[in-house]
Amino acid sequence: MKKIILMANILVALNTVAQEKYTTYTNKYLKKTHDIDASNKSGSIKLYFDISSLDSHVEKVGFVLPETEIDAFIKSLEECKAKYIEWVETAKANNVDKLSLKPMSIKNNFKSLRCYFMKYTDWEFTTSTVSRPYFFISDINENAKYIFLLKFDKLTSNNNRYINCDSSALILTSVEDFDHIISVLNKEKINNSLNAPKEADLFN
Repeated sequence: MKKIILMANILVALNTVAQEKYTTYTNKYLKKTHDIDASNKSGSIKLYFDISSLDSHVEKVGFVLPETEIDAFIKSLEECKAKYIEWVETAKANNVDKLSLKPMSIKNNFKSLRCYFMKYTDWEFTTSTVSRPYFFISDINENAKYIFLLKFDKLTSNNNRYINCDSSALILTSVEDFDHIISVLNKEKINNSLNAPKEADLFN
């Protein structure tokens, strides 16, 4: 069993070698900018999507979105966007200025995804992990008041069950944030970025 897990980690590590920076997005609530990297191995796109660590011991965390799951991810995100718009309008109409974390019920649940995180200077990889959407209203940051979280379950390293990331989330704070993420998930845009001339090639 240990040999199988080790081999799986080696394969994941090899797949990440060719990844390159694709774009970024900003978590306005925590005031952090995150990278989205991309790779195309054997004609198949993969995105390496950094998200917010809510664990003080974890420096970096994210999930891997393979090409086969992009359309389903967009569909789930669009459903969350519609619910987000509805709840923001409801909050404004009823003068709700603060709301604790509330689960979003959607028809197209997010599929389990592989995750990665950095702890103790080492990269750790996980098996497929469940994520769930939530909404809350903050009274702390007026520029990021209405918050959407795609919150991942506790992440556990494939190599060591005692190495964990307790909490992490994709955090969006506006309709524009949703639109930006949906836009960058366009497969044509991803391929165009990957196929664009590299700076090193331009100045040989």
